[in-house]
Amino acid sequence: MLDKNLKIKLDRYLQGELSEQEKSAFKKLMEENTELREEYLFLKDTADALILLKRKELQAKFDQIEREEQQRLNDAFVPISRSQLPLSHPPTTSSSNTPKFLRKKSALLLALLIVIALLIGWYIVQN
Repeated sequence: MLDKNLKIKLDRYLQGELSEQEKSAFKKLMEENTELREEYLFLKDTADALILLKRKELQAKFDQIEREEQQRLNDAFVPISRSQLPLSHPPTTSSSNTPKFLRKKSALLLALLIVIALLIGWYIVQN
């Protein structure tokens, strides 16, 4: 059985609390002391097993949450046909498919034609 000081050093080693010099000395001690090395390997394997178990538990929780969220989304989504859509906007016309800058140019061109027609009419009336 390990004495109290070795157990404390082993715990500090596992927690990463030893300085580089202390780590080197502790590793050398583990090479020489079979009981200490076996205790270290046991504790390390136990910690690794606990970490793996915790990961599996968390993954199972995440998977459950994902399934519940997917089910919630599936329940919320009700496919409907186009004929069932409300007509909040009037059906689109071909002019609404025209880019906005072309519609503005068309309006300017129409205004320009009206001004030209008015000028021609005024010129004819004056002569």
